[in-house]
Amino acid sequence: MRRFLNELNKKRIERKISQKELPWQTIKNIYRPQDNSQLIPKNIYQTWENKLVGKNHYKSIQDFISVNPDLSFHYFDKDERDFYIKEFWGSHFISEIYSRAKFGQIKADIFRYCILAERGGYYFDISKGCKKQLSKLHNPNATALISFESNYCGILPDLENIYFFQCPERYLLQWGFGFIANHPFLIRTIDNICKAYPIFKGKLFSDPKSALISFSATGMFTKSVREVIKEGFVDPICQKGIDFDGEGIFIMPGSHARYLMFPDYADRKNEIIVE
Repeated sequence: MRRFLNELNKKRIERKISQKELPWQTIKNIYRPQDNSQLIPKNIYQTWENKLVGKNHYKSIQDFISVNPDLSFHYFDKDERDFYIKEFWGSHFISEIYSRAKFGQIKADIFRYCILAERGGYYFDISKGCKKQLSKLHNPNATALISFESNYCGILPDLENIYFFQCPERYLLQWGFGFIANHPFLIRTIDNICKAYPIFKGKLFSDPKSALISFSATGMFTKSVREVIKEGFVDPICQKGIDFDGEGIFIMPGSHARYLMFPDYADRKNEIIVE
């Protein structure tokens, strides 16, 4: 009976969301003149399974675009994302891991590291944003723009490097960041995913989301950045506290509507995350 009531309530919520968010709106690329006023290229990359979003989510995206009048916006749906990885990373083992991933979130994680490693620029999840202009958050000579989650990380950095980080007790977030091409943080993350693959390959996880965090998301990104810093990396890095000093938009208004088409991966249980 409880399961039936939960399903009934879920359908009611979905119907309520549909009434507010439909019809679907199509996201389009935005191209703007490029300049060399900073080291991080003025392009922002985003991905989702398709290019359809609800009405309020679409408005939130347009607001994010308007806050960044100097950036070009490039949206990749599933097919475009697949093509990119095959075209530019087909000879790298990360391409095989990408193809074996059972969760779209893992594919999106790999995509963000790869495209910024190859081209440089910014990445933001399709449901995220920032209230401040991204290019104004860092100095022109910055090679990286990073920030931290509000979530605590169970392991601290090594003590000799602990004071390098603004928030050493937190995970580095990866739903939004910016880098020059070939930045060591990105290259190390890609390499570490490849090294960790045998540990996760074909293994059944009762909580796939937690496994995914360790394999390709915030856990792996945090580990990789800490490793590079420990090795003495000294390039100009801009750290912007927790959630971009509170200016980050973690959930865009209306962005939940996308789960009407593609269910939230966090709800899945007892599954393999990568073959």
